[in-house]
Amino acid sequence: MADFIMPRTNCQDSDVLSSDKKAKTRDKLPRSYINMTTLWCLRCFRCAVHQLNDEPFEAFYVACTTNVLRPQTCDRGIRGHVFELMALIKFVEKYWTDDSVEYKNGEESHEKVTAELSTAIKGLCTAFDDLVETHRKDHMLTGNVSDEANAGYFAWCKARQHMVRPNTHYNEGLHFKYARRATEHLRLRMGEEASISWAVAICAFYLVVTATVRMYVTSGSDVDYIDDQFPLEIPEL
Repeated sequence: MADFIMPRTNCQDSDVLSSDKKAKTRDKLPRSYINMTTLWCLRCFRCAVHQLNDEPFEAFYVACTTNVLRPQTCDRGIRGHVFELMALIKFVEKYWTDDSVEYKNGEESHEKVTAELSTAIKGLCTAFDDLVETHRKDHMLTGNVSDEANAGYFAWCKARQHMVRPNTHYNEGLHFKYARRATEHLRLRMGEEASISWAVAICAFYLVVTATVRMYVTSGSDVDYIDDQFPLEIPEL
């Protein structure tokens, strides 16, 4: 499942087209690749994480395309955690894009905020990557995956579908939208696989963001922003 807009096509009866137009129509086949705004593939995700080292002052962005005939999205059993990650990244994006935020020492403080938040995002992404790899190894989904492993994983996911409890509470903001979508998909229960490490990463991210904003941002309202707008529940560890 991915958020994308299908390309528009103009359909005409082939009988009313000239031979030249028929030839041109054949050349304009629908593209087999689409841009993924959610549920990125791991290859593009890891590339974006690597670029954080080179571009700490740019907002984190995953430029992901996938073949619609052979889509490579995150495994179904942990798809909800993808949206958790996206909600947290979108939550702090304002410190790259919102010009109304006032910093104690101007541009110098702004650069320190983006540098420290980039490090926090990288740590969060590393924990998520570990979550994915642990999940795949536990379900034998690495390398050349056998039909038996695929069937077993499908059955495992199906048996857990009753655990999905979508959140119907609405708050404005894309970070809250992603948080709601996280509840519409399967997630690990606390204690399963690498779920505790992921919970620790969420707590650490919250603490780093709070400390960074308090140190470098002038307005106290931004501390209130963190408390009011943090999109996920802080895990109890």
